[in-house]
Amino acid sequence: MPPATASRLARDIPPLRAPYAPPDEGIARVLLASANRSPEAEARIDARARRYAVKLFLAHLHGVWFWMANGTLPPKPYIIEHGGHTHVIQPPNMPDGMQAALQRRAA
Repeated sequence: MPPATASRLARDIPPLRAPYAPPDEGIARVLLASANRSPEAEARIDARARRYAVKLFLAHLHGVWFWMANGTLPPKPYIIEHGGHTHVIQPPNMPDGMQAALQRRAA
């Protein structure tokens, strides 16, 4: 697959990938503008974006599967629980009850 440009990424994101797209396509434009635009640099940026999207997808998949299998929320990631990090991206289209359980946990 050829390296992607910011305009192509914004145009070609399918509906199922949309929740995992960057919240601001300006991020992709800045990364592409700061690179020297060689095919290797564009491929590296594309690979980095793919790894981020896959990591986020797998984290969301694990959370939803854990909920469906056990009926409880999965444990918080170590870095959130003990490392001082606070930002968590919640999965889109959660099963019934999961959103309410997450809100109760946050309170």
